[in-house]
Amino acid sequence: MNKIEGAPDKVLTHLTVHVRYPHEVEKVVEFSDIKFIVNQDIPYYSILATSQEAAAEGRLTIRGAGLEAGQEYKISDSSEDVNVSFEIKGITEYTTDPEGILNIAYVGDVEGNVAIQGDFSFEITETIGEKRTLVVRCDVFHIMQNA
Repeated sequence: MNKIEGAPDKVLTHLTVHVRYPHEVEKVVEFSDIKFIVNQDIPYYSILATSQEAAAEGRLTIRGAGLEAGQEYKISDSSEDVNVSFEIKGITEYTTDPEGILNIAYVGDVEGNVAIQGDFSFEITETIGEKRTLVVRCDVFHIMQNA
């Protein structure tokens, strides 16, 4: 992992996504329970986030190998890429696998834990019904590894 030059003393864990079907109002989902696990021996990481909001109860999982600052990673169902699962009750029951991009702005050590910052966006398409494409984006996330 790279050491962040001028890393902050504290990193507030924050992950909010914006979800929108074409021609509809954007829904904002705030993930409150976030777990970030890093195995530097493999290397492998996993971000597990849940939302308990009444209007947007759901789960987001991001898994991949390698985590370098300044890198862009492809999101797909391929084992070489970052894998994402995204579920929001009442919205994403029957969809394709996500496809998009994960950008890592920095990775570093803060108080003995790995901290990351980045952004991502991906699309999923309904497999039944109108087969609309759902656009999901996170403009910036800040996450510190759980001890």
